[in-house]
Amino acid sequence: MLKRSIAYSLVLAGVMCVLIAVSAAAQAPLASFDFEDGTLQGWKVISGDAGKLPTGPDTARHDQRFNQHGRYFIGLYENPNYDTATVVLQSPPFRVQADTISLLVGGGYQPDSCYVALYRVADDKEIYRETGRNSETMQWRYWDVRKLHRQRVYLKIVDSGTGEWGHINVDDIHEMSPAEETARQADAVAKQARYEKWLKTVNESSGKIVYAGKALQDIAMPIGGIGSGHVSLCGDGVVRQWCIFNKINEACVVPDSFFAIWAKPANGKPVAKLLQQTPIADLPAVGKVEFEGEYPIAEIHYDDETLPVQLTLRAFSPHIPMNDKDSAIPAAIFEFTLENKSSVAVETSVLSTLQNAVGYDGVSRIDDIWNGAYGGNENTPISTDNLRGVLLSNPSLKPDDKQFGTMCMASTAKDALVTAQWDDLHELWQAFSGSGDITGIKHPGPSMTTHTWNSAITVPATLQPGQRVTIPIVWTWHFPNLVVFWGDPNNQPRLGRMYANWFNDASDVAEYVTANYSRLAGDTERFRRTFYKTTLPYWMLDRISAQSSTLASTVCMWLGDGSFVAFEGAGCCPMNCTHVFDYEQQLAHLFPTLERNMRRIDLEVQQKPDGGIRHRTTLPLTEPRGTEPFVDGHLGTILKSYREYRLSSNRKWLDSEWPHIKLAMQFVLNSWDPNKDGVLVNEQWNTYDAAMYGPNTFIGTLYLAALRASEEMAKIEGDNDFASTVRAVFDSGRKRLDEACWNGEYYQQIEAKPSPSQVGTNQWLLEDWPAINDQPNVNRPYGKGCHSDQLLGQWWADILDLGYLLPEDHVRSSLSAIMKHNWVKDFGDVLQQPRTFAGENDPGLYCCTWPNGNKPRNEMLYSFEVWTGIEYEVAGLMLFENRTSDAYKIVKAVSDRYNGVPRPPIQRNPWAEVECSNHYARAMSAWAMLLAAQGYKYCGPDGALEFNPIVSPNNHSSFFTTAEGWGLFSQKREGGRQANVLALEYGKLELRKLTLHLPPAAKNAAAKGEMTITVNKTPGSFTRVLEGTTARIEFPQPITITAGEQLRVTMEWEKPMQL
Repeated sequence: MLKRSIAYSLVLAGVMCVLIAVSAAAQAPLASFDFEDGTLQGWKVISGDAGKLPTGPDTARHDQRFNQHGRYFIGLYENPNYDTATVVLQSPPFRVQADTISLLVGGGYQPDSCYVALYRVADDKEIYRETGRNSETMQWRYWDVRKLHRQRVYLKIVDSGTGEWGHINVDDIHEMSPAEETARQADAVAKQARYEKWLKTVNESSGKIVYAGKALQDIAMPIGGIGSGHVSLCGDGVVRQWCIFNKINEACVVPDSFFAIWAKPANGKPVAKLLQQTPIADLPAVGKVEFEGEYPIAEIHYDDETLPVQLTLRAFSPHIPMNDKDSAIPAAIFEFTLENKSSVAVETSVLSTLQNAVGYDGVSRIDDIWNGAYGGNENTPISTDNLRGVLLSNPSLKPDDKQFGTMCMASTAKDALVTAQWDDLHELWQAFSGSGDITGIKHPGPSMTTHTWNSAITVPATLQPGQRVTIPIVWTWHFPNLVVFWGDPNNQPRLGRMYANWFNDASDVAEYVTANYSRLAGDTERFRRTFYKTTLPYWMLDRISAQSSTLASTVCMWLGDGSFVAFEGAGCCPMNCTHVFDYEQQLAHLFPTLERNMRRIDLEVQQKPDGGIRHRTTLPLTEPRGTEPFVDGHLGTILKSYREYRLSSNRKWLDSEWPHIKLAMQFVLNSWDPNKDGVLVNEQWNTYDAAMYGPNTFIGTLYLAALRASEEMAKIEGDNDFASTVRAVFDSGRKRLDEACWNGEYYQQIEAKPSPSQVGTNQWLLEDWPAINDQPNVNRPYGKGCHSDQLLGQWWADILDLGYLLPEDHVRSSLSAIMKHNWVKDFGDVLQQPRTFAGENDPGLYCCTWPNGNKPRNEMLYSFEVWTGIEYEVAGLMLFENRTSDAYKIVKAVSDRYNGVPRPPIQRNPWAEVECSNHYARAMSAWAMLLAAQGYKYCGPDGALEFNPIVSPNNHSSFFTTAEGWGLFSQKREGGRQANVLALEYGKLELRKLTLHLPPAAKNAAAKGEMTITVNKTPGSFTRVLEGTTARIEFPQPITITAGEQLRVTMEWEKPMQL
């Protein structure tokens, strides 16, 4: 009995000890390494050396956003050896108590060489690993460690990378408390709620976008002629980005160039304000501004209760589709409208000042009126029947000097007053703020060395109660000596400017603008007004319209020899890159002559003797050619050639270029598809800046579309044998490509040559394969990935009316897969690499993902980026397939991403979308969304036009272009009646055939012939052809519709009627 009692006592004591131990363990602090005491908190350097750790205020770059928790963190770039330093750190072991470990991670995306990892002590097994996302900014990562409860673990931070982005940043590794877990879950719920709220905005009605407050900060709309340089009107009313000096420098600011207002009510005191929100020195600025932009016109509404008049600015450069010259004038127009809403008369004076920057290099800093390039500058008053102004020049420069040129400021107002030369801001303001008159300021002669003069115009006006007046101010420039400023600074051949063939100097430009002011301003406004009548969400119209600003940006240049050339983005990647301009549709539809200009260079200058088309243009065109063909760019040139034919008024262009186009297709057949089976397996260099091998639909559908386009062009040219050849290749290719790449959900790539046993009866898959170069800068496959670009050729086929290239149901399934797998709700939560173009709370579309795993080791470059040009392409495909909801979601995401509100990682300028630099040309794919929404098909030489709107078909209107004109198409359905109107606003339209589409309810009536079709504007008879719900109206003799005229077609089907 005693022994049993003793035994029970010992057991009880043991249990108590265990309970005490467990309790103690439960009360132990959760593991945490925040480094805030300035030490490594028990971590050891196992190998290597990365300098002083942890990184603190004395060692971190102060201009870098790390998002560290507190003052200290592990930053393995912040050392004397930067990315070449290598180090391994290991934490002390700890026992897991929480459900989740959270940590901040940034730095390079180097999963194999730069990472932080969690290991189990018992067997040193790695449990989790995290790497950076090619951003110094650290983001939260979370590890679920519930299965590791009470097990001992340790961490390692490894930096063995020595190349670019060969480092990692880590901070605040800690086990999360229950309160933190609750907060994290609440945050996830809030994020989902925010996303669902955003989704509702996609389908809500939308009005004009007005930018105010923070949304003004990133706004800069280019104002200038196509290929002629520009300035930008920014959200605060300041003119910045002076890209008129034959250099690309969007940081360029020319001082002392601004606008101001002076106003004095009867029996009141005068008020003078800068017409901008940002002050200059101690000069007073207006209280508030609001910015509206409908390219090409920007409007600023000034709100200042101290001013006795209401003010609005309209800024633009003439931009008139089909009118190349008038859309390429080197000018910016500023129209100030003043309205007196008071009960007494108000005296006013509008001031415009412009610095003489002739001689400036476009790059160096200008400090007030001082710059090393200044000296000898002169301002000369000018007066003609059309203008009062001042010519800004520098006679000390020779006509062939790179910086030679002129500037001009003028007004059409007959009572405009000119102050030719001033140099003291406070002297100017004292005179202007006192009386609104500065004509007493006089400084004669050329400027001293390193100095220049400013010029000024004041336009006085007395407004009676209720009166309104508009005062135009015109700034022009003329810098004719554009050179090849990129590349070798010691070899900069002259290129010149097209505008120098039209105008002798900037005063000549100003004279032309003011003499033709009503027409230029009227046609520009007509284009804006007509375009914005389109039945699409406003933000979608805005995204389409905004891309036209790229034509006026420094991306595009119209050279002295007439050549039209373009960078990929502002100052990035010269010139006329075929694979980037594969996506562009804006220039082709608005200014088709300029687009044909680019094709001429591709086909006549860039084409090699064997037919290959080099993917970049060397300037000047007299220089030896460089670069080799990119497969997508070469195939795209064939497609673009067919587009250029369809957007011409006749077949002359195709007749001229057909030998080059045919040679280009023969090159593909002979060099890239020697077995002529319609499937490419060669080394396929492409727009993702690397090559890939094997069958894939990204390149493969481009090939199929190019074969179809070649067939159509061959038929037009009477080359029936070649038409039959390419058709046979197409028929083979569409079958084989589908068999090889369809995975049951979407199209993937066969990235390596299969073995004979793998291909079964498809032995053709073993043919034509070259040796694969597996260097990481060459072969970048996407393999089993879901590529957003997998139907690029189908997009082209839709635009060119070439039909389905692959089975229709497979096309639709692939689009569903793209939205399912590549759509990202919040780019702040996911990997972006190598570059970041979206941030926290930004939705968008990845270029490529791997939903089923099997990502290639060296996957397609840029897969984890978001490109607006691809997003617009996919949205266009969605619209072509009548999937408006998905299309709207994609485009609304872009619109909200570029909303003017500054936030990392990019500038949010609505008129400068970013890929490789600003104003990236690929985003001009947006125009195809309009074509898809209106169901537009057009062939100018055939005089054939078709509409089949999928957006609001019962009450639809949309802007359209043809070979020589543009206008508004409308369709209204009511009861058993459909009315269609073609209202031409500019140019002319020659029409032989018009195809329209009826609702399903009209099908039976059409089949029975119980339909009335009436057409006005017909010089003679017409015939009708009804097939199902398709109505074709054919004119035996072509009709011509001119500006201001309309063609109306009314179809009725409820009651049998006679024609």
